[in-house]
Amino acid sequence: MDTKLRQLMSDEDLEFFSHLTRLCPEGMLPLARVKLTEFVFPLAEYGTDLFYHDFKELNKITVPFLIYSFKNKKPVCVIYYVKNDEAGFNDALGNWLENCQISLFKIHSVKNLYLNDDLMELLEE
Repeated sequence: MDTKLRQLMSDEDLEFFSHLTRLCPEGMLPLARVKLTEFVFPLAEYGTDLFYHDFKELNKITVPFLIYSFKNKKPVCVIYYVKNDEAGFNDALGNWLENCQISLFKIHSVKNLYLNDDLMELLEE
């Protein structure tokens, strides 16, 4: 099997991740490119057709940035770095995350990362 190394993030995403890392207090860790099924699990009974359908839908989505809290032992928010009005996220994602009490932020620039009061408040908890 022939393989090659691929770039995990663009230079712009790496810069955004660097700023995100600086903003996170001790006990919170930013992660990049995490499959939704790593932290969200379907409620349908395991082994049923509905479970596998829901799992496949969830597994199609990779979130660009996630903040994990060691204190709470769970993700606290998902952050999309939205450039040039591109969406890049599934509309159902907000509902799935809300059901799990995980905040969703759509940030348009590094400046907005620092100026988002809701995100800053969440990181201070």
